[in-house]
Amino acid sequence: MHAAISIEIPPTLSDAVTENFGETDLARWGLEALVTTAVGEGLISTGLAAELLSVSYFQVLALLKERHVASSMTEEDLVNEQADLKVLFPDLFQK
Repeated sequence: MHAAISIEIPPTLSDAVTENFGETDLARWGLEALVTTAVGEGLISTGLAAELLSVSYFQVLALLKERHVASSMTEEDLVNEQADLKVLFPDLFQK
């Protein structure tokens, strides 16, 4: 199920966003803010965030860093990430 929201953005906020992030699409900026907040609060995974934003997992990690959002990854998540990376990039893990 998709949900749509409509909010009034005060000009000062709109101006601040475009001043700091360039001539960005305000709707995209809002979606990124919502998704990164959901990741930071542990509501969704970084993988789902990548899917929702149609970007790579690594782009999501960069976005989280850029937005100063801590990922709520558990130790198990990190172990799973490493296992995935070993499959994707076996040459990096050879001794």
